[in-house]
Parts: sequence; C-alpha cells; structure tokens
Amino acid sequence: MGQVPVERTLLQVRDSLSYGSVNVYKVTADSLWITAVSDYGRMPVLYLRRELTDAERQRVDSFLGSLHLDSLEDAYLGDDARVREITVQGTTGMRTFATRMTGCYSMAVASFCTFINGLVPEEAAIRLRREDYSVIR
Repeated sequence: MGQVPVERTLLQVRDSLSYGSVNVYKVTADSLWITAVSDYGRMPVLYLRRELTDAERQRVDSFLGSLHLDSLEDAYLGDDARVREITVQGTTGMRTFATRMTGCYSMAVASFCTFINGLVPEEAAIRLRREDYSVIR
C-alpha cells in the first residue's frame, strides 16, 4: 500500500477510537486518503484514496488560510471516561501546527473534524458529538 509522504500532507486527523482502531484522514495538495489501522496485528487498510476536485482544493486552501493558529492549544485534556483521542497536524503556508484532544470535547479539534467530514462519504465521517462529553474545552 502506498503512503502519503509527510511533507506533502496539508492536514491529517487521526481518530484513535476506544476499541483499538485508528482512522487516519489525510488531505494533500491534490488528494484525500483514509486509512484504517487496527492494533490486533492486522495490516492497515486503505479505505479511500481519491483526487480532490478543484472546488475541494479551494475549500482546503480557504480553510487552512482562515485558521487562527496562535489560539490553537497544544492539547485539550479532560478527565472524561472516554479514552478516545483525536490528533490533528498540518501545514499552512510556512507554518506547521499540531493539537490533540483527549478525554474531553474540544471545539477547535471539532472544527477540523467537521471540515474533514465535508470531504468524506457519510459512512466514513468522524462521529464526534459534543453531548457525548461532560468536559468541554
């Protein structure tokens, strides 16, 4: 299976679900990739790999260009019983950024998930509901 070189990745959202699997969503300058990884010894599965349309490329550029990176925290942590962790990393212009959400609901991380969900099929969407968390950041 081919891998997207990190230097070409504009945005990556890694959704570590509590039951041992990880879904990785990558947006490059021209493509969208979704990879599912299991910790049960199975090989990663490339769920989706497709080119972005011109309109989607413009949406990616607009979204990344509108980010307020100075207000993005390194981590949003809470003591919620959920063990789900969502990490986000990316590049916009000459700047790189990274953040993560663990044990809480983060509006900043949710905005990245909402953006990714606008590019992926419904069945592959990141299911993140604010009402499922008692700790909101």
